[in-house]
Parts: sequence; structure tokens; C-alpha cells
Amino acid sequence: MAGHAFIDIAVLDPVRSRFAAGDALILLDETLDTVVWANGAGAALLGHDQVAAAIGAETALSPAARRQILATPGFPEIGENRTVIVRLGQGASRAILFRASAINLPDDAAGILLAAPIADPARAAEQIVVGLSGPGEEAAYLDESGAVLAATPGFPAARPDEQTMAALAAKAATEGGRLLKRIVATAGGATGVGLARLSDSPPTFLMVLVAEEETANPAKPPAPASHGETPPLDGWYFSAEEENRQAATGAKPAVPQPAGEVAAAPVRFAWRTDAAGRFSAVSPEFALAVGKAAADIIGRTFAEVARVFALDPDGAVSGLLDRRDTWSGRTVHWPVAGTDLKTPVDLAALPAYTRDRTFDGFRGFGIVRKSDAIVDPEAIGLSLTEASAPRHHSASRDPFDGETPAMSLEGSADPALPDKVVRLPSRQKGMPAKTLSPIERLGLSRDRRQAETGRKPAGRRQ
Repeated sequence: MAGHAFIDIAVLDPVRSRFAAGDALILLDETLDTVVWANGAGAALLGHDQVAAAIGAETALSPAARRQILATPGFPEIGENRTVIVRLGQGASRAILFRASAINLPDDAAGILLAAPIADPARAAEQIVVGLSGPGEEAAYLDESGAVLAATPGFPAARPDEQTMAALAAKAATEGGRLLKRIVATAGGATGVGLARLSDSPPTFLMVLVAEEETANPAKPPAPASHGETPPLDGWYFSAEEENRQAATGAKPAVPQPAGEVAAAPVRFAWRTDAAGRFSAVSPEFALAVGKAAADIIGRTFAEVARVFALDPDGAVSGLLDRRDTWSGRTVHWPVAGTDLKTPVDLAALPAYTRDRTFDGFRGFGIVRKSDAIVDPEAIGLSLTEASAPRHHSASRDPFDGETPAMSLEGSADPALPDKVVRLPSRQKGMPAKTLSPIERLGLSRDRRQAETGRKPAGRRQ
């Protein structure tokens, strides 16, 4: 069963109303072997102080407890709010009355939700954030204006400013999927922020912050151009949509200009890498800003791109990626396809981890400042044009482009060959010949020049 972000489960219809009420919630897989999700109160019933310790752990249900759940009529398709009494804990266990419901997860897997009503409804707000504090992680329960109703102990020091909190709440109040995920600037650096809308009348939200210690430049947090700018990213962080300014500012997103033009407004984009360091996604605004050929980096590592484009001569960014730390405030000069210009691109990123804390690549964002473009002495961008991209001719197109062939064959197009000639398989009809991309050709050309001059490739650390 695939892992899910905490707030992705929190907003599911069978979960969110009970979560907002402060009930203890435990979500089991249909085998009853694994805790798929739990809130703080549910984790406590399983003997865990923190939500992170409960999620993904074995349920450790006794045989008697398993029988009690399996005896629910229709299991695992038990419907909603079926009463079941389960004994939890070893030795002097206690019987707990749960309301059990079948639930479908975002990946279409089935689960069983156990909900125990809260004993003291007056403590519902503080129950919502119980167990959600950990290294680099804090949470709060917010009202419709973004004001804090309850929070984990470390939230006040990690939170965004009040204007950003209000803007995020206003935006989350209208999100169709009940989820809003952004990276924002806080006093501690770039911070992943997730908001889950738990109720509608009035709107209330669970806000979860995920950040790691800034090691590249602790004194310098990432600096968006204004309070309203929150580049979106996937899972926690990434989304291809572009909403550069929060709803409270009323500002319209900047429209990227074609690559050959110098834009006055900066262009924001999101990117991510996989665990091996290869770019796996880049939002389309980047290609609009620097040109499709210059943005053709999917499947390549930053070091490979830096070597070709001379982005990282001192290896600083490559070093940050190797250390798997949160970093920000790094600027590289990216070539603009079809021009002799390089434009500053400000980069920042946070490492991502799976539920079992396995490194899963980086989730980052960038700002292209084309108004500050400079002339590139190497004019790399002139080698990166749409015309230089490989052309794929259809099978029906005239391979001579209208030119009369110098010779022709009469009779069969496949004459008999001598017995001792071994025929190799011909290229499959319509399959284009394998060609190099503009970046690959440019890389080979640079390697050839560097070999001739004895220079070390830029961006490659020794």
C-alpha cells in the first residue's frame, strides 16, 4: 500500500469531521496488519506518543482484537459507523468502543477506520494537534481568518507571519480538493506548508509545517519578492499549476514571456529530482522563460546540466544536493535558447523522504530574473534552438523533400542477395533514427573543446 501524506488522509470525507471533533482515529489496512494512518489520540491508544511513530507500524493487535474486528458483518465491506468493541494493549488491556467504517484511500486501496469519540469535547482543538510535533515538523489548528486555535509547542517559532497565514487560510477556504500545499519563507528558512480544510461552516484548517535546518546559509532565509508569492510544489510540495500570489494580495500571476524576449517580471517555477539526483519534473513556466531546448533537462542530473551550461563552476550547488540538506539563495546563470544571453535563476530546495525516511530526491522552486540577463561570452543559447532539435519525419513524407533522385531502381525494391550476404534487420517502418538532443550535442561539443584546451569542465568537482 502506497504511503500518504498525513493531511491527504485527514481531508477524506469519513475522516475529517471526526478529526475536527477531536475523536481518536486509527486507520488500518484491510489485513489489519499495518497502521495506515492515525491522529494523535489514536496513536496514543496504540501506545505511541507521536503520530509519526504509529503510521506504518504494525498494529500488534492481539488475536482476540483481530477476531472482534473480523467478526463485523460483511468485513471488509462493513459500511459506516458499525459498533465494535476492541481490546487494545497487552496484559491489562482495556475494551474500547469504536465506530468502524470501510474507507477507500486515494490510491484505491481499502482500509478500516476505527473512531473512538472524544471524552471531553471542550478539548477538541488541542486534541487535533496532539502528536504532530517532531524534528522540523509542527502543526496548528486555525480558524477561518488564519488565527491559531491550538498549536504544537514549537509552532510559534516556526510559523509564517500573520499576513501569510491569513492569505493561506483564504486560499485554502476555496480549494476544491480541501488541500493547499506551498513552500513559504519563514524565519527558519524555506518551509513546506500544508493546509487541510476540516470543516466548512465556518472553515477551519489543520496547518502542518515541514522544514529542515538551513545549512547552506543559516542567516539568510529564502526571500520571495513579496508576501504573496508561494511557489507550489508536489506531494508536500509539487504541483504544475502556477499560482504565484496568494488570494489576499489580489495580484495576478506573472505571465512568462517568450524565451527570446526580456521580461520585466520574474518568472517562478517548480522542479523536483528523484533519489538518484535526476530531474524528474519541471513546471512549464521554466520552458516559457528560457526556451524549450534550454529547459530540456528531464532525466539529467544537475551536475550533467551544469557541465554543459557552465552553471556551477565552483560546484557549490552540486555540493548542496549531495548533502541532502535544505538550501536556498543560490543563483546560477542559465542560457536562454536562441539568444546570446544568460539569465539569473535563483534556486532553493528541500529534501523529500518516504514514510520510512528513505531519501526521495529534492522538491524545489526557482525564480527566473530575465530583466537581469547578461551577455554570455560563449553564446551557449545560440546552440539551443528549436531548429536544432531532432526532426522526426513521418513514414509518408518524401525523404527527398521534392528533389529528384539521382538514380532509381527498376523492378523489385528488394532484389535477391548473394547467399553469403547476411541481411541485418531493417529499421522498423516509421521509426525515427536515434539522434542527440540539443543539450547532448552541446555537451559533446564542449567536451571536445575542453579536451583540446585541457580545461576542466565547469560544474564538475574534483
